[in-house]
Amino acid sequence: MLGTTVPPRAGTAFGAPLGLWGGIGAAGATVGLIAGGLLTRYAGWEYIFFLNVPIGVAALLLAPRLVPESRLAGVRRRFDPLGAVTMTGALLLLLVYAISKAPQAGWGSARTVTLLAVSAALLVAFLAVDASGRGIRPAAVRPSAGR
Repeated sequence: MLGTTVPPRAGTAFGAPLGLWGGIGAAGATVGLIAGGLLTRYAGWEYIFFLNVPIGVAALLLAPRLVPESRLAGVRRRFDPLGAVTMTGALLLLLVYAISKAPQAGWGSARTVTLLAVSAALLVAFLAVDASGRGIRPAAVRPSAGR
């Protein structure tokens, strides 16, 4: 997102926004550790889950004002249901489920092996769908770009 907002060009100071981003990230990590420690010590560990709510609300309110639009002009966007189903089914459902249940069922059990095989097949199907070009690809990442 930073590269889209402030693209690196000759004669521009791309290092300044990148340095600012790194500094804010480091400061956020430090403040988060300290605030989380204080909160768990004096209020209870359950309250750490409420810290993200005001941060998320602030990000949702500020993002439309601070982050410029980054859509490519002239690119028709469409939903890719086949890619979404194969990727979601391959990684989020079957693979995670197989790995999380394998210790109970056994790594060599028919259930675990079948789930892993179907997950691998869906991952191959996703790669085939992606390679077919059905999804949206900006010109910068197309294999033929720049030739």
